[in-house]
Amino acid sequence: MSPLRPSVYSKPHPPLIRALATEQTMLEMAKEGRPFMLVVQSDDETVRRFRLYQDSMKDHAYSQDQIKTNLRNCWIWRNIIVAETDEKAKSLALPAFEASSELVKHAREHLNTTQEFESVRKGLSNPRFGIDHSLMYGSPATITSRIQRLEDASVGGLILHFRVGTLSKQHNEESLELFANEVMPGFRRDL
Repeated sequence: MSPLRPSVYSKPHPPLIRALATEQTMLEMAKEGRPFMLVVQSDDETVRRFRLYQDSMKDHAYSQDQIKTNLRNCWIWRNIIVAETDEKAKSLALPAFEASSELVKHAREHLNTTQEFESVRKGLSNPRFGIDHSLMYGSPATITSRIQRLEDASVGGLILHFRVGTLSKQHNEESLELFANEVMPGFRRDL
C-alpha cells in the first residue's frame, strides 16, 4: 500500500480508517492490522467478509484483543427505509431508490467526459449497487433482524443514510421516527 500523502502531523495521530469495496483491499487492511469501512454490499457478503477479515488477522498473528478492537472500529454503509410494514416499506423504497439510481446514471452518462464515463461504466453494473445490496428496507421487526445479523457478525457500526432518492420529507421523517423508537432501543448498549 502507498504511504499516506501528506503525512499525518498530529501525534498521536487520529485513527485512520480506510473505506473500501474490494475483498483484496480488506485483506490488506487485515494484514496491516487496520480497521476499515465497507461500502454497500449484501448482508450475506458483509457477513462473509467480516469472517474472512477475522480469519486473516488471526493468520497474521494478531491477538484476539487486537481483532476485537479492530472489529469495533469496522463500519459499514447502508441506505435505509423503515415503515410500519414490509409491504409499505417496499412500496416507498423501490421507486425512491430506482429514481435515485437513474439520476446518478444520467449524470454520469451526460456530465462526465467520455474517458471518465468509460472508467466508471463497469462499476455501475456491479450488483452491489442494486436494490438488494445497497438498500435496507422493511418494518421495524425486519430491520431489527437484519441489524442483529450484522451485529452478530461483529460489525462495529453502521452508517445509515435515511434520505433515499425521491423519498418524501414526510416518509423520511416517519422512517427516522420508527427507527429511533422501535429499532434502536434494542441495540442501545453501555459504551
